[in-house]
Amino acid sequence: MVKLKASAAQYDVSQDFFAIMTEAICLHSNRTMKFQTLRTVVAVISERLYDQEFDPNHFQIFIDTVPISGPNRIYLKVETCINVRLTEMKVRLEKIHGFPLSDRTAIAYFVHLGIEQNLY
Repeated sequence: MVKLKASAAQYDVSQDFFAIMTEAICLHSNRTMKFQTLRTVVAVISERLYDQEFDPNHFQIFIDTVPISGPNRIYLKVETCINVRLTEMKVRLEKIHGFPLSDRTAIAYFVHLGIEQNLY
């Protein structure tokens, strides 16, 4: 069995960010009838949104209304292939919006889109 390389990160997030993540985990768990994790939710969304074009107005509304940073610490460990997809998606979003984004902000937005588009 080949062991995939993974990268790990920790983020300090707001209650709103935390609520987005837990909602996605709940939706995905209910759909699959298996307990899911933040890691699986991020993996799913990195596949399902990979080819999607992002609306800059929708993203602007999201970052204007959803606080990202906060006192809640979460840990995320994802395989390198998932991290590569997330990075490519983040770069496309940065080009559309015109400034660099943190991984934390991009992940929150992508998971939020997954919930809105019923992708879990």
